Amino acid sequence: MGILPKDLEAKLKGKRVVKPLPDEPKYKVKVAVVSGKGGVGKSTIATGLAVALKDKGYKVALMDADVYGPNVPTLLGVTNQHPEVRNEKMIPIDANGIKLMSVGFLLEQSDTPLLWRGPLVHKLLEDFIGKVEWGEGDFLIIDTPPGTGDAHLSLTKLLKLSGVIVVTTPQTLALEDVAKTIRAYSRFGVNILGLVINESYVTCPRCGERIPLSDESSVEFFSRQYGLPILIELPLIRELTVMGGKGKFAELPEGLIDPFKELSKYVEELLKEENQE
Repeated sequence: MGILPKDLEAKLKGKRVVKPLPDEPKYKVKVAVVSGKGGVGKSTIATGLAVALKDKGYKVALMDADVYGPNVPTLLGVTNQHPEVRNEKMIPIDANGIKLMSVGFLLEQSDTPLLWRGPLVHKLLEDFIGKVEWGEGDFLIIDTPPGTGDAHLSLTKLLKLSGVIVVTTPQTLALEDVAKTIRAYSRFGVNILGLVINESYVTCPRCGERIPLSDESSVEFFSRQYGLPILIELPLIRELTVMGGKGKFAELPEGLIDPFKELSKYVEELLKEENQE
């Protein structure tokens, strides 16, 4: 027996009808980075993807919709900034050529907790979508909070997503939580592009051997179980962590930016499809 009422279950099985806000961001492709688990690197993946696309010459915006842990400003080195308001609309912060809006810009201090119930979270996302002067462009990347709660329900109701990328680490406990997110977005009728396996392995600095950090067969089984391709696997890299902590993510050198450029190819395919319509 399912945990949802039958009438609601039936509605969720169909493709969700999204009624975009009148001032929805005019970006050709809108991709959310999601995961049911916290601490798996969604912000890292979303930011790296946005930087890679910007480096390829696209017009990119990044919406930090993680209302409980807005880390993107730290990664891009634009903390302690406050957006201007013009004509009753917030102006995104320019983060090295990427238009960025984050709840982090609205908090008095970086350690201020956002203790909001569902209706306030919905209102915040509604404002981020309809009351920000996003302009026009190619890609809008959205960093989301962990779980499958109010923020995700609101996001899929307010914004017509082109697809989602699911981020996980290879541990069994992380995969169990991520499975819930996959099922949720499948019920929402949103295109799931595939999996990003973060912190999947380390490379021996002496011999170059790849050392898995978990049972690789578990990830492969998980991928087959849900019929989702593994888009990229990222190792645990000290330099990436250090540069993120110093706000240098927009300056990633070759080698560190390469996996994100590989990931960007999958969202570029969505742009090609959009241009053909």
